Amino acid sequence: MKRKNQRSQTKPSREGTYYTTAAISEKIGCSIDTLNKIIAIVVRKIAGGQWQKGKTRQHTPNEAFLIILARHLTYRLGFKEKEAYEIISDIYNFLIKESLLPESPLRLSDLYDIHDGKISVGIDNNGDDILKEIYNPDYYPVYIQIMNSVPKKDKTHRFYYKKYQSMPKKPVKIDGFDLLLTYSIEDDICVKKDGDFECDELTVKILPITEMLARFRYDFNCPGNVPSSLNRKDAQVF
Repeated sequence: MKRKNQRSQTKPSREGTYYTTAAISEKIGCSIDTLNKIIAIVVRKIAGGQWQKGKTRQHTPNEAFLIILARHLTYRLGFKEKEAYEIISDIYNFLIKESLLPESPLRLSDLYDIHDGKISVGIDNNGDDILKEIYNPDYYPVYIQIMNSVPKKDKTHRFYYKKYQSMPKKPVKIDGFDLLLTYSIEDDICVKKDGDFECDELTVKILPITEMLARFRYDFNCPGNVPSSLNRKDAQVF
C-alpha cells in the first residue's frame, strides 16, 4: 500500500532577520493574545503575507515595528483597533517615503547625535569635539500629529495628520537687534480628497515616530543600513 503524502507540520523559517510574537511580547510587556488580536485586525491587512497565530509566528523587522506601532496607538494613545488600522493604513506610504521603517535606509537623524542644536564634526588638538550648529530638518526627529477630522457632508469619522519637526533657536540680527528665531515645520500628511474636512486641533495626539523607531532598533538589535549615496564627511549640514 502506498503511503499518502502528508503535509509537513513544520513551516520553514523565513530568510533574513525575523522576530517571533513571543519575543515581541517579552520586549514590550504585552500578552501574546493581545498581540495576536492586533496582528489580525491591524497589521495583517497592511503588510499582507501568510499570517499565522501563535507565539512562534515569524515577523520581519517592518512587520514587528507595525505591531508595536499599533500597540502604542491602542494602549498609549487610546485608539480602538479599527482606528489603529485606519491610522497606520493612512500613514504607511509616508513611513516608507520618509525612511521611518526598520528596513528603510537610515536617516541623517539616525546617524548623528545632536546636542543643543550642534553635532561633532571632528576633534581638535586638545581632544575636544569640534561642534557645528545644525538647522537642517533632516537631522531632527519627526513627530506625527493625529487629529480628529469630520467631513461636513456625511459626518464620517476620519483622521487628519501633520508631520511636525522642531529645531533649536537660531540667533539672528534684525534691524540691529539680537533675536532668537524658533524654527518648526508642519506639513500635511496623506490628505484625503474625498470630502471637505475640518480639523479639530483640540483632539491632537502625538506619535513620536522617530523615537519609537530608534527604540525598536536598539531593543531588537536592528541597526539598519546606511544609504550608499550618503558620505557622512561630505553631508550637507546647512
